[in-house]
Amino acid sequence: MPNKSYFILSVSILIAGLASAIAFAIQNVPVWMFVGIAILLAGIILLIHWSTISYEWQCEECKTTVQLTMWENVRGLNVGVNRKYLFCPTCKKKVTFRGIKKTPE
Repeated sequence: MPNKSYFILSVSILIAGLASAIAFAIQNVPVWMFVGIAILLAGIILLIHWSTISYEWQCEECKTTVQLTMWENVRGLNVGVNRKYLFCPTCKKKVTFRGIKKTPE
């Protein structure tokens, strides 16, 4: 798994944010609950960034490989495990792309 420590950090922050948001919501402390939600969102953003820098996407029809921006990664419709429905610049239509792990440089 590329960038394994970055992935673990992202998931840890995400879990910590979720746990703190739930704990403060149960205790009825709204200010700290929003801090927990902010930490949760930071974990989600880091996880999306990890996915963006760790994978490239290959068209299943023409085998063109593309690197997504973070915004394209968010907008791309997931259609399975490591599969996204994206616009292919070569095919000039929306097709299914397969996620390929980048090799460490």
